[in-house]
Amino acid sequence: MINVFVRLRKYIVLILIIIAILVVQAKLDLLLPDYMAKMIDVGISRYGIEENSYKVLTENSYNKIYKQNNIVSKYYSKENNYYILSNKLDDNVLTLIKVNDVDELREYTISGYNIKKSSLKYILKLSLKMILVTIFSVFCIIAVSFLTSKVSIGFGKELRSDLYKKIIKFSFEQKNKFSVSTLITRTTNDVNNVIQIISAMFRLVIYSPILAVGAVFKIFALSFEMSWIVGIVSFVSIVIFILIFKFVIPKYKKVQRVTDIINLSIRETLSGSIAIKSFNNEDFHKKRFDRNNDELRNEMLSIFDYLVLLMPLIFLIMNLSVLLIIYVSAKNIESGTMYVGNMMAFIQYQMQIIFSILLFSIISFIYPKASVSANRINEILEEKIYEEENKIIFSFNDSIELKNVYFKYPNSKKYVLEDINFVINKKEKIGIVGSIASSKTTIISLIEKFYNVTNGVILIDGINIDEYETVSLRKKISYCPQNINLIEDTILNNILYGEELNEKKLNTVLEISQVKTIIEEKKDLLDHIIQRGANNLSGGQKQRIAIARTLYKEADMYIFDDSFSSIDYNTSSLIITKMKEFFME
Repeated sequence: MINVFVRLRKYIVLILIIIAILVVQAKLDLLLPDYMAKMIDVGISRYGIEENSYKVLTENSYNKIYKQNNIVSKYYSKENNYYILSNKLDDNVLTLIKVNDVDELREYTISGYNIKKSSLKYILKLSLKMILVTIFSVFCIIAVSFLTSKVSIGFGKELRSDLYKKIIKFSFEQKNKFSVSTLITRTTNDVNNVIQIISAMFRLVIYSPILAVGAVFKIFALSFEMSWIVGIVSFVSIVIFILIFKFVIPKYKKVQRVTDIINLSIRETLSGSIAIKSFNNEDFHKKRFDRNNDELRNEMLSIFDYLVLLMPLIFLIMNLSVLLIIYVSAKNIESGTMYVGNMMAFIQYQMQIIFSILLFSIISFIYPKASVSANRINEILEEKIYEEENKIIFSFNDSIELKNVYFKYPNSKKYVLEDINFVINKKEKIGIVGSIASSKTTIISLIEKFYNVTNGVILIDGINIDEYETVSLRKKISYCPQNINLIEDTILNNILYGEELNEKKLNTVLEISQVKTIIEEKKDLLDHIIQRGANNLSGGQKQRIAIARTLYKEADMYIFDDSFSSIDYNTSSLIITKMKEFFME
């Protein structure tokens, strides 16, 4: 999985910016409980007076305090028969001058100090700060969402591109090893799963720990003696997540495997729909699909049986922790070692810690599936492609010779070709004749290096075919396969197939392949669109277009593999006659 995410290094600058914004957002979110505590303890309990001392004293109260400790004279000055606090008191001095029978509210009321105005002013000031913090926090969320989308979608695009480029280079043996259905699933569904984990990673994996660690430090500052509550809650939550992960991850692996089977079943049903209907075999395929679908449903239900327990357990822990905090704080408030506002802030910080753990727990929904998908993707990316070094650039000058060739397919014990020997000279035209499934196409695959011979050797101009560069070899071969593959595009682009347009040559191959009669029936001629799967063409029309494509390519060898089977006799005879004239020239 790590090998897949190493590719994120290209986005390291954006990732660092995202992390910096998340740190700022966490700091802003941690300010709100602190402001709330001040609003309760100062704005309400102390009437908006931030100094933890008597701001105004009557003469009678001042004398009581003075008798207890004359140090009070250094901090208060007399104005209009009242003593006003002129210097801020240190905590040790404050302890010395506090007198139990001096009622602070009574002092302010007698002196005419407007405590209602002071309280409201302080609360409004803090409210404004909280609103500003919330607005900045929202901007941070928007910025992180934008940058995260840029990183995750860009990463997904490049990952799909790398997978596609790698799969294109696969040999037939490698494609058979993975199967087409799983290659499609890995390039689409698995990549989407990885994109989801990257999108969630910044918010869940990075932001959550930052917020949790900050909240822990805030709790230590509020009441170190009560920090054991955080330890217990965090430990229990982590144990729950580990247990759920242990059961869920193996099941997600099975889900991906069953998904591949369902994709294969759907592809087979759609591609073979004509045969299925002809043999009235719908019930068999329906039962097979239902069986696989039921297996997928059962596996998903078993996964959600574990995951549905997560949220109730987290909320249970959350509510129990609140009750425990209130119970312990009540004793501290009663003894005067803690304020009500501090208790509320403690609860909020505890909620932030649990919220962080809850956010992190959402990974349990995404990570197992993404982990399996990343490993499946990594299998494709790490599949070794045969690198050709110091190979000969292919050019065909003399002959092709198959000498004592034996071949069997991978994981097969039986040879499909045994002791094959023949020679094809340049400008010579030969036909390989045999019954159905006699491995005629296999010989072509060996000549095009789609497979390597098991025993024996193929010589081209007296040189072992393995000594030639594969790309240059295939450039010199133009092949018309049994199974016609036309792309969803115009007739013209299907014939050119990436080659440059040459009007004279195009007209020649259109005449030879009798595609000219096809386009004459179309209003848009060569610009006529071939539908997906060439469903708007007959079998003969598809073969004629494939023949035109084969002839248009400049090559040293032209191979036609059962390319006339769907063309009527008269047309095929005409095409063959014209092809002979074409190759004679």
